Amino acid sequence: MDVFAIATQKPVTCKPNEILGNAVLIMAEKKFRRLPVVIDEQLVGIITANDTLKALEDEGMQALTKEVSDFMVHDPIAVNRTTSLGEATQIMFEHEFGGLPIVDDDFILVGIITERDLVKEFVESIIDANLSDFVAQPVTASFTKSKIKTVIKRMTKNKTSRVLLTSSSKSKLKGIISSSDILSYVADKYIREHIDDQELELPAKEIAATNLITVNINSSVKEVADVLSKHNFGGVPVVDDNGDLVGIFSERDLLHIIGMYGLF
Repeated sequence: MDVFAIATQKPVTCKPNEILGNAVLIMAEKKFRRLPVVIDEQLVGIITANDTLKALEDEGMQALTKEVSDFMVHDPIAVNRTTSLGEATQIMFEHEFGGLPIVDDDFILVGIITERDLVKEFVESIIDANLSDFVAQPVTASFTKSKIKTVIKRMTKNKTSRVLLTSSSKSKLKGIISSSDILSYVADKYIREHIDDQELELPAKEIAATNLITVNINSSVKEVADVLSKHNFGGVPVVDDNGDLVGIFSERDLLHIIGMYGLF
């Protein structure tokens, strides 16, 4: 199977001279974590949620008033529509990409494939392995004390799209905040022309999800993959039999398993 068969065709894009705030509005509205950047339909870059968070960390809310080209990845790696699904998966696995643009011979953008597309494609063939063999250490922050800017710093430092908010002992999960949650919050402030850095001082728990779905450490990878696919989650917290937090499992972890076991 070629990669184009399961890709999003004619993806939503932005231009390099567009204002970053406008790109954030698109990502927030569409629940995207990345936008290809084009000039006359030709791929010239990609801007991601993590790129945006890094811009906010470095330059504050004023970053939203600058051009996308100031923060995007220039000349990103891409594949063509006849690239095999296996090769595309391997590229994403090796480079830890969350998405991969698809272009024609003239580098005209024709599609994009994401981790979520791969999870949905391979969920039935994922090995029935123990989750405990693959669960990752979570990035955490205090539920009661952390501000949005604190969470942004944790995300950019650890190159993650989600931070778990915990009790003071770090054993009890209280909430989860994703890069998409932050983009939605920032987009709302941008629309209202509230681009003061004070907006990043809001307690993180105010925009975090607190009605949480978790999985047990004794689950199989297949069971957790089904949860991610069913709920369109990018990641899910992992708890033990006492409900104590022990880790997180994400689409990125699934991508590693798919690549490691050659399931494509």
